[in-house]
Parts: sequence; C-alpha cells; structure tokens
Amino acid sequence: MKVLKLYAWKGAFGEIVASIRRAEIKNLIFQFIWLAFIFFALGCRPFLVSLI
Repeated sequence: MKVLKLYAWKGAFGEIVASIRRAEIKNLIFQFIWLAFIFFALGCRPFLVSLI
C-alpha cells in the first residue's frame, strides 16, 4: 500500500521539483554571466587605465 501511495505522488512532486530546478539553473546561468562580465571588466582595468 505504501508503494502505491508513493507512486501516486511521484508525478505531482516530480513536476514541482523539475520547475524549481529549471528556475535554479536559470538563476545560476544569470549569475555566471554577471560573474564573467565582472572578471572581464576587472581584468581589463589595468589596460584601460594605461590608455588614459
């Protein structure tokens, strides 16, 4: 009986967990893009200062 109950809830919770994971991956990609931009800007800073 316990196994039947677990299988019945699998679909409902699976969709919730999948949507949360998709949102988490989207946020992580956004954070990594910003981090790459920040590191690029900080890496270019000495070159840009030497031009001024």
